[in-house]
Amino acid sequence: MTLRERINEVLDSEYALMFYTLLAFMFYELNISELTFFMFGLLVFYTCFFRDDLTPLYVIPLFVLISTSNGFVASTFSYVVFAISGALALPALIYFFMKQFAVNKKKLKLGKLFWPLVAVVGLSFVAGWGSDIYQPDQAWKFQILAVAVLAFYEVLLNFTKPNAKNYVIGCFIAFCFLAIFQMVAQVLLTEDFMGLIESKGFQIGNGNMINQTALIFSITIPLTLSLALESDKPWLWVLVAVCIGFALIATGSRANMMFGAIAGVAGFIYLLIKLKKNKAFMAFGYTCIAAAVVFALLGVTLLKDSLFAWVFDRGFSSSGRVHLYNIALEMFAKYPILGTGLFAADPALGFNTCMYMYHSLFFQTLACGGMVGLAVIVYYYIGKFQIMCKNFTSFKYFGLLAVLAFEAYAMVDMVGLVASMVLVGLMPLIIMELEPQEQPKNLLKGELTNV
Repeated sequence: MTLRERINEVLDSEYALMFYTLLAFMFYELNISELTFFMFGLLVFYTCFFRDDLTPLYVIPLFVLISTSNGFVASTFSYVVFAISGALALPALIYFFMKQFAVNKKKLKLGKLFWPLVAVVGLSFVAGWGSDIYQPDQAWKFQILAVAVLAFYEVLLNFTKPNAKNYVIGCFIAFCFLAIFQMVAQVLLTEDFMGLIESKGFQIGNGNMINQTALIFSITIPLTLSLALESDKPWLWVLVAVCIGFALIATGSRANMMFGAIAGVAGFIYLLIKLKKNKAFMAFGYTCIAAAVVFALLGVTLLKDSLFAWVFDRGFSSSGRVHLYNIALEMFAKYPILGTGLFAADPALGFNTCMYMYHSLFFQTLACGGMVGLAVIVYYYIGKFQIMCKNFTSFKYFGLLAVLAFEAYAMVDMVGLVASMVLVGLMPLIIMELEPQEQPKNLLKGELTNV
């Protein structure tokens, strides 16, 4: 094995992800988080010059979300590090694509989401036509984001190596532990742990990433459980998922807690069915069920007014969203065909931009894109479900749970229009689309023909 092959093997391993996690956490706590970007600049440089795939780069869209230290202030050092990182990454990417298309004659596979995403790009150009509150001079912002998402999808779909799903799942798990380490560091430095939870006070990343982090926690739980099917220690991955679940509870994000719990329970039940011949795991599984029942009973009885008081006090109210949804319905009634556009100003309604106005992908699309926008989103979701449901495998079951957790949250928050989170939501879909095409005979039987 050559040195290059050994390095590539390490980059595809869990050891690389552990290394990234520990370094990113150290840089974060030392308030030199710029070095995390330098580390990824080096990773891009090596990957582009010495590999024919971009699989190791999956970790970057996740880690950059929470790698900037809380209270970060740009300095001369920051600008120098970012400039060096860009000087490493950008020429390397240009070289990589030139090599792949000009030298290797790479044929681009469009994928099942290509035309739906093209439709989204088209919507970004026509939404708001005819609206007297549309701001066309601002529309380019969403147009660039729409094109960027399409490019991201095509690049990863065409330059992810076969059977990369375990590595990609590992990237999600590594992100979760980077966030957990940041949370634990804050717990060790505070005297009011419950205050952190009750006020959603954990400062993850730059301090504004608590809901996004909670969403990735909820996505990662079913993805982690999928690893149990291939492992000789399935209980280990259940414990990892449980650890992420407790971190999800600590975020205080009620919607993500609910969707993550549903996905986790559905995934765990499926494991019990698939691994029913594994007596040791079944004993472990029943122990987990008993512990969960006890935890739930304590939560609604003895701990209701203490440890879990914040849950019952806050409840599951709409947090003012109903008012926003009513405004969206008013906008749809006024501009039913192409909506208001993603950027619109109406002082009478009390807002000056509606790109992230309505806290719901459905109502955002309804108000900003009208009936044309709804048609585009339906087309987009058809493409997604084609990926998840065609040639259904055991892994796709867990992937489906992860995607549903993301999409459910997108209906009550604005992540469906935040480009960075849309990219994260596409990653499980890409590895599902790249799954081998064999069709298992029966997903609920003990034999695993293709997980």
